[in-house]
Amino acid sequence: MELKGLIAEIYRSTYDSKQNVMHGKKSVTIIDNDIDQIFTANEERPPVRIVRRQLNGGEYIHAEPLEPVCYQFGGTYITCSDSRIRALNKYPIPLHDRVE
Repeated sequence: MELKGLIAEIYRSTYDSKQNVMHGKKSVTIIDNDIDQIFTANEERPPVRIVRRQLNGGEYIHAEPLEPVCYQFGGTYITCSDSRIRALNKYPIPLHDRVE
């Protein structure tokens, strides 16, 4: 199955932990029902999904890899200049891709 979505750049500090699933990657492909399916995910731009939760009376949005594992935030964010991404979240989206 070909997964398509929008490309987002990965932002992290200069330390790129090997405990992060996206270690060594520079971008991801965001797969979500509310985002147009334009670009095909591949090894260089692996797919991530948007997760929506209610926290402290508001919606909290983060992204995580598609494989169902218990991920945590590892200090990495994703964003791009496309207004469809900013419509999801006004700020860079936390990427929960750390596995310990």
